[in-house]
Amino acid sequence: KQWYQRRVVITAGKCQGAAVLEGEEDPVLGPDEDYPDWLWALADRPKTIDEHIKKPDKDLFNKMRYVKKMMNKRIMKLRHRHPELAKELAFPSDEEVIDRIRQYEQMRAGQDAAKNEFILSIRNRAAEEIAARKGGIEPGRNLR
Repeated sequence: KQWYQRRVVITAGKCQGAAVLEGEEDPVLGPDEDYPDWLWALADRPKTIDEHIKKPDKDLFNKMRYVKKMMNKRIMKLRHRHPELAKELAFPSDEEVIDRIRQYEQMRAGQDAAKNEFILSIRNRAAEEIAARKGGIEPGRNLR
């Protein structure tokens, strides 16, 4: 049997395209109550730093610790390269770490929006080409 890659689509209690090997049956899905609660959280978008701050949790502190560690590393490298600037290069406070995370999230949101716009334009162009070649797209076909 051959391995193949397909997009998974969930319709009418079946998970179409989830069969690992070609020629296998697609798995049948059970009721939502049969699956653990954490499974449904996997599809949620990650929280922003402001959402974490409103309701602090372990993820906030882990994210802050990681970013603070990276910022401290950068400062230590700069202090080592430029000893004359050691007094001016201070380690970041928690507010500065949160600001850095916000800047990163804003930059990332802009990149994601541009990427989604680009993907949408390619899909539209592909749909137009298919429509021109075949005289239209079959009903129910999804280009995603």
